[in-house]
Amino acid sequence: MIKEKKMPAPTEKQWLLGNLGKFYQKPLTYIAEAKQEVGDIFEIKSPFGKLIAIANPAYIKHVLQDNNKNYHKGMAYRVTKPLLGEGLLTSEGEFWRKQRRLIQPAFHKAKLENLFDIMQETTKTVIEEWKKTYKNGDKINISKEMNRLALLIVSKSLFQSDISAEIDTISDNLEKSLERAIERIKKPWLLPVWIPTLANLREQKIQETLKGVVRKIIEQRKSEQVVYDDLLDMLMQARDEENENPMTEQQLLDEVMTIFLAGHETTANALAYSFLLLTQHQEEGQKVFEEVKNLLGREPLSYVNSRSLEYTKLVIQETLRMYPPAWVITRFSLAEDQIGEYKIDAETGVVINIFTMHHLEEYWDKPEEFIPERFKTEKFKNLPKFVYLPFGGGPRICIGEHFAFLEMTTILSLISQSFFFKEIREYKLELLPLLTLRPKEDIELYIYHRE
Repeated sequence: MIKEKKMPAPTEKQWLLGNLGKFYQKPLTYIAEAKQEVGDIFEIKSPFGKLIAIANPAYIKHVLQDNNKNYHKGMAYRVTKPLLGEGLLTSEGEFWRKQRRLIQPAFHKAKLENLFDIMQETTKTVIEEWKKTYKNGDKINISKEMNRLALLIVSKSLFQSDISAEIDTISDNLEKSLERAIERIKKPWLLPVWIPTLANLREQKIQETLKGVVRKIIEQRKSEQVVYDDLLDMLMQARDEENENPMTEQQLLDEVMTIFLAGHETTANALAYSFLLLTQHQEEGQKVFEEVKNLLGREPLSYVNSRSLEYTKLVIQETLRMYPPAWVITRFSLAEDQIGEYKIDAETGVVINIFTMHHLEEYWDKPEEFIPERFKTEKFKNLPKFVYLPFGGGPRICIGEHFAFLEMTTILSLISQSFFFKEIREYKLELLPLLTLRPKEDIELYIYHRE
């Protein structure tokens, strides 16, 4: 029997949007502030339907893991469906489970060794370009450079065949598609993309251009008699365990589009934050440099020995804690449920603010400070499981988690050996919580060559 305890709600609200207006004003901090008033589960009063926020690891575990089949993805994911179709990020139910089983082997740790060389060689190529492009003391837009590098790596990991001619088209149209998706989240009253307004027709054209480039690459690959040991090959060779069927052309396109979008935007943001933090904390930056230098003094960087870069990995973990690129998870209840002492109605939106969880003082000492060493303490090891979740949690944890972590380790390691950075000014990082957690302004630094 589900108990009928009334769900609390913060007292401060606006006449039209209720609590939702306050949440929109400061989405990164609102839940933490409201938690102090009403606790770790509460209603966000909204004219658009029932909405609750949870900031308790046991409750988050219930939604993402224990009763995950009752909670489908929320609006933030639905607005990307015109671009991503039924890819892993947006699909649901049995179809999602089948696709996850099909795709999982492509991201298995054993497969990552084949992709490590791509990560390393692409990073080295960009380093050589920087050596020719930048003099000591030049400004470098680290946000744009990391976006380009991450896109090159995910492109080459997907398609080992040369697609350099298409990379600018892909990058430009991905960015425009993301901007439109963000606009739809901020303005839920916008007309669906299939209604032929001028803005929607432009959106359709952008998406078709992007899909057309990817579709052409897939068709060309199918016509070749060459075996590439890349992600596209693995996806094309994947077979349904029940009937041995491969993915349809539409499924293949949707999954490739999803890997493109999810596989570069979040990683690029995390890397830009990492370089900023290591610039602002020179002692920690020197530790990364020395750790990698000591390793490279003995042997070349490899997939196996990259795992020994313990301090570099701590830096990445702390960056993902402070500035999680995937900063929020939204879910939508299919049937009524109970979380803690509270009844959850069917068709209730659920907000899990990862940024909030990563900054709560009850779990983290000095949460606003950059302390990579915290991740090797007993306190961290004893934290409840769903306090730190930069890649989500439960069955829908990010399938590219190990790929992304290896990529960030490789890039930080190699670039730290060739360059160091200084702040242009005392940088006040302002965050823009959209589909991903972006800096409000691109991060620019002074770049210097190491002797």
